[in-house]
Amino acid sequence: MNEKDLNRIIVKSFKKIGFAHKISDDAQNFTATGKKPFDYFAINPYGVIYGESKFIKGIYSFNFKRLESHQIESLKTISALDKIHNNIYTLISLGLWESRKYFYVLFFEFSSIMNLINKGIKSVNKKILEEIISDGKYMDVKKDEILGIENYYGKIIRNLETYYEE
Repeated sequence: MNEKDLNRIIVKSFKKIGFAHKISDDAQNFTATGKKPFDYFAINPYGVIYGESKFIKGIYSFNFKRLESHQIESLKTISALDKIHNNIYTLISLGLWESRKYFYVLFFEFSSIMNLINKGIKSVNKKILEEIISDGKYMDVKKDEILGIENYYGKIIRNLETYYEE
């Protein structure tokens, strides 16, 4: 299991409620920067999603250094469009997997992660990831499918900052 598999599962699942497309790793040859701007996009009854995926084997800290500068810039540009069109979502999809135990997908609103980065926070640590899971803000994956994908909108982690308040 890896990030490429995660993207395939996300796209396959979103196709059940609308249209979705994984941007090929070869697509980087067709962009002005020569780099893939994000991993996938989807259109469904809630709106349009542009997503970047990251994958972790186990539940460990999610370091924001894993977000490359061109990915951040692409998602920032798209995020700015949401001020005009209220149904555009930029998401960071984090897959947490341990063989024969669990496979979770967490959908973070990109602006929530940017708020942390702007405050000098460098990662979502293991304790906070466990708290998010404990709060039920994740989607289960079984047999290469996100279960209950039609309910993803209610699982988006929009205010990540609240996990850092004491």
